[in-house]
Amino acid sequence: MIIFKTLRKGALLLLLLAFASVGLSEDGQFDAMLGRWDVTVTTGSVTFPSWFEFKMEGDELKGRLVGRIGSARPITKLSFDGENLNIALPPQFEEQETDVVFKGRFERRRIIGETLDEKSNPLKFTAVRAPKLDYREVVKWGEPVRLLRDDLSNWNLRYSDGPDGWKFEDGILSNTPPSVDLISKETFRDFKLHIEYKLPPRSNSGIYLRGRYEIQVNDPGNRPPSKGVNSAIYGFIAPSEMAANPPGEWNVYDITLIGRWVTVVLNGKTIIDHKEIPGITGGAADSHEAKPGPLMLQGDHRDVEYRNIVITPAVSYKLSQEVGEGALMAKKPAVKLGIDMLFEKHLDVIKGKKVGLITNPTGVDSRLRSTADLLASHPDVDLVALFGPEHSIRGGVSGSLGDSVDANTNATVYSLYGRTRKPTEEMLKDIDVLLFDIQDIGSRSYTYISTMKHSMDAAAEHKVKFVVLDRPNPVNGVIVEGPMIEEEFYSFIGVGPIAYMHGMTVGELAQFFNKEMNVNCDLEVVKMEGWKRDMTWRDTGLVWVPTSPHIPEGDSSWFYPITGIFGETPLVSIGVGYTLPFKLVGAPWMNAGEVSKAMNDKNISGVYFEPFFFRPYYRHYNGEICEGFRIIITDETKIKPVEVGYHITETLIKMYPEKFDLSKTRVRGLDLANGSDKIRLMFQDGVPVEKIIESYQRGVEEFLKKRQKYLLY
Repeated sequence: MIIFKTLRKGALLLLLLAFASVGLSEDGQFDAMLGRWDVTVTTGSVTFPSWFEFKMEGDELKGRLVGRIGSARPITKLSFDGENLNIALPPQFEEQETDVVFKGRFERRRIIGETLDEKSNPLKFTAVRAPKLDYREVVKWGEPVRLLRDDLSNWNLRYSDGPDGWKFEDGILSNTPPSVDLISKETFRDFKLHIEYKLPPRSNSGIYLRGRYEIQVNDPGNRPPSKGVNSAIYGFIAPSEMAANPPGEWNVYDITLIGRWVTVVLNGKTIIDHKEIPGITGGAADSHEAKPGPLMLQGDHRDVEYRNIVITPAVSYKLSQEVGEGALMAKKPAVKLGIDMLFEKHLDVIKGKKVGLITNPTGVDSRLRSTADLLASHPDVDLVALFGPEHSIRGGVSGSLGDSVDANTNATVYSLYGRTRKPTEEMLKDIDVLLFDIQDIGSRSYTYISTMKHSMDAAAEHKVKFVVLDRPNPVNGVIVEGPMIEEEFYSFIGVGPIAYMHGMTVGELAQFFNKEMNVNCDLEVVKMEGWKRDMTWRDTGLVWVPTSPHIPEGDSSWFYPITGIFGETPLVSIGVGYTLPFKLVGAPWMNAGEVSKAMNDKNISGVYFEPFFFRPYYRHYNGEICEGFRIIITDETKIKPVEVGYHITETLIKMYPEKFDLSKTRVRGLDLANGSDKIRLMFQDGVPVEKIIESYQRGVEEFLKKRQKYLLY
């Protein structure tokens, strides 16, 4: 738990912080606590904010803290024993001689704790991860809002029972302390602020942007620029120079705040140029950084006068043409993805909601901007958690995964490819909407659609809305072939009654699963614009993002269903471990010329087999010279990939019966990929491939009829 000791007016006296190890990543002992945290402390009916940050410097965990008053200060004593983290730092304005100390525990992605006041009475607090609040490049500004009008009816005192020294006469707002802070009734998210102030000598006050970030208003005297003088963001950002006029003269601030990024111009000089504000400053009204906030004028320090207070709010954001689509590709893509359409037309789906996102590196918009990062930085969205499928949120990982914290968004990442493959009640507890944004490759055994189905089941069970941001089938939406799956062979590489090549988008599959498999979750699909069923990935104009380590290119999706099924056995190399995954077939015991000739003699439509020699760098036959063939697709309109794979299987059995013997290898993976053991048994019994292909056609025809009513394009 965390212990806070405070005075009634907010001086922090004692804090001791200890974190449980729950949720820590396997990759780093401290991952669960790293980042910035917004803190709310409750003492009776009164709440006040705090803030802290933890980061690694080399192998050492460092931290800093902002209390109810005062500047950000480093934590000087910090220890972690694998279960408890102890923090101490010297007092700043506290009326005591002992260190300030903290204590706390993780609970549902928050840090829950308590503190003691000067009489050892317990106070509670909650810490949540601070939002990223990214900068948006091109802003459309709204109409200016004058905050000083005829009177102060559009302002409130921060505490209704506090002293009021504010007066407004002849267009000038003045304050003579003692007084409480003055807060505008109107709130703002991103804005441009024009405000003029005048001070007597040695006076000191402050302006709080969104009620959370104080820009200093004081007489700097002869002091040099620092984080505690005039025009500084208190405790965080120093001005580049001192540009204030002498006491008794008017000064003019023009301040722009977008996300966390602030620019300050004082008397025509830019003194803070596009700097990031890390977190709230001492004396803030609250710590709810994701929400709009008021303009707050500090009242309890010294005399100050203000006039001409005008805020121009941001009303929308546009894509920058300078770094837009033209900078990424020669021409504008023909297809707008579901994520593009979400922000363009369907923001109401997630606006004001607590959002969970299932995604990976393929979850990007048409400008290759991460969906996770876009959601985390959007002012109207509360990204609560991320869910990672096979190969993880950011990619490059193989094998079972554990939970972690995403460095870009500070969001908790739950693995759906490890001990848990379906979101749990605890994972979904704080989520209103669960989004799915992952690029599929069009084959049943690719695990991302299994993750989607299991997540839909969880959403239905726990009454969470499920939204699919649709993406193209990279092969096309026309080819439907390969055997159906039998229910007893359902697995994580075969999650439902669909053909091996289903010819559907993930949004269409979601609708199919929802009805045909009786999931019955609250499902919505955000459709693409511009996609047509006969489009290959090349036709979309979109940039391909590798969907997994062995699907590096847009055309890889065509080869995966050719070799991926029999590639479940270790009998041959299919190029996984070489530079052409799924595009090769070979082994040390093959003869490249003979086997490629045998395949070409079959005259299979749309494909050619080139003799090929290669040495795998890992996986099957690592380091050995392999002979075989490279598969070349000559006509995408004629090829049937699964059938090509079955023709290869038949040829290898006939030419190399001792080496390619399906009865002497692991068969479980092969049967699960086929969706039945019947295919394998027919090959073992010498059934001609044409008969094997014919055996599953009726199932495909029935699937085509069911599939029709779920097609969106």
